[in-house]
Amino acid sequence: MVAFKALILDIGDVLFKWKAPKDTKVTPKQLHRAMCTLPWFEFERGKISEKECFAQISRIMGILASDIHETIEKAALTLEADDCLVSIIKELKTINGGFKLYAMSNIGHEHYQIIRSKPWDHWSLFEHVFTSAEAGKRKPDLEFYKHVLKEINLEHSPGSVLFVDDKLENVATAQSLGIQAIQFDGSDEMVLKISNIIGDPVARGAEYLKKNAKKMFSTVNGEAVMKENFAQLLILEATGDPDLVVLNPGKTMWNFFLAEPMFTTSQYPDDFDTTTLALLVLGCPESQAHEVMNRAVRNVNPDGIIQLYDDPLRPRVDFVFCVHILSLFHKYHRESETIKTYEWVYQILKNRAYLRGSLYYKTPDYFLWTVGRLITESAKAKNPLPENIVNLFSERCRESLRTSGDALALAMRILACLSTGRIAKEELWRDIEELRSLQCADGGWPFCPMYRLPAAGAAIGNRGLSTALAMKALKLVDDSGAKHHPV
Repeated sequence: MVAFKALILDIGDVLFKWKAPKDTKVTPKQLHRAMCTLPWFEFERGKISEKECFAQISRIMGILASDIHETIEKAALTLEADDCLVSIIKELKTINGGFKLYAMSNIGHEHYQIIRSKPWDHWSLFEHVFTSAEAGKRKPDLEFYKHVLKEINLEHSPGSVLFVDDKLENVATAQSLGIQAIQFDGSDEMVLKISNIIGDPVARGAEYLKKNAKKMFSTVNGEAVMKENFAQLLILEATGDPDLVVLNPGKTMWNFFLAEPMFTTSQYPDDFDTTTLALLVLGCPESQAHEVMNRAVRNVNPDGIIQLYDDPLRPRVDFVFCVHILSLFHKYHRESETIKTYEWVYQILKNRAYLRGSLYYKTPDYFLWTVGRLITESAKAKNPLPENIVNLFSERCRESLRTSGDALALAMRILACLSTGRIAKEELWRDIEELRSLQCADGGWPFCPMYRLPAAGAAIGNRGLSTALAMKALKLVDDSGAKHHPV
């Protein structure tokens, strides 16, 4: 994550809002046109006075200079500060005091004095206010941006500056110089985006997890609470912190649910998916692992593929689960007993059969993430997978960068791509920036569907898991020194 050193805000329509008056002889449309003329630009550059500006516009547009003056005076009466934005910035400066705040505005001398005459107690937040009249240059002139960068001693590190302006052309020019820039639209979401870019997402995420420790249960369609072991295990795996989760262990096998089953039969069988994850995340006696694998190899379908449930009356196969259990077999060097399952997973990867998700797992990125874990864990066990699947996995990860996804999918995708060791961090920047932008005001990431409930037509997700994996992905990117790109 880049260390931001400066935040530069526009004044008009960012820090202060105003409205064109409708009860004057100059219409809002005429006022807009007047503000796009050469005399107005020269006034903003400090080359001519307000009086001369209005006189020249009067000759160009055929409207009285006095009417223009009256319209501007009435517009000034509508000036109103965006206190929400200022509040967020003050909070950010308290938390992350490492950056300095500046303003940069296209504004003539007289109009700047009008704004400064308003009762506003927050000018002290700014190190300096750069006006076009003072600089003799205006946005989007490149020289104005270069002047500001030089004055704040960041001409050699423009990427450490965030520029916020309401006009697209001004934002584009800033980005052309390597400055990070966003177009401001005044929405709450935009204010949050600024907070997400400047703030420390990992620290904010950690605070969310801490505040919600042992309460981060899954929800069905973001509503009904579902207490289950699987997401708790994934949170534990991502964070390494057992104090965050609640688990209900089994003796040998584990059950998906840690409380009463929901949206299914009241008697719900143990499954090899949750069990495998528990053994991999928590560790276990080797005898327990072999007992689970012995049961698994006796529980195959007619194609020889390992089935999900430890129950012959529930014959289900899911290729994401197959990757999970392959990790267990490879860890204990018993992969020769799972050839049919491995071959099916390889064909799924080769023929892109995962792109619509699996029977129980909604996002294709979950499949790639689990394959990445399989490759990594096998290598750790000194039992590496064949080179052909490793190469194919890298290709499929690179393909995934051209697709959309929610926060959970993006986090899993970033982790999967980084696990290849073959995808440069710079190739991930769009997904990284999108993931950062999705952080919520409370520091967590949003509900994202992960499992399907085929019979109920519903989806299960877990904000704690979205947050834990987003944090892990961003921290890994930060630790690896990936570059930050314009947003």
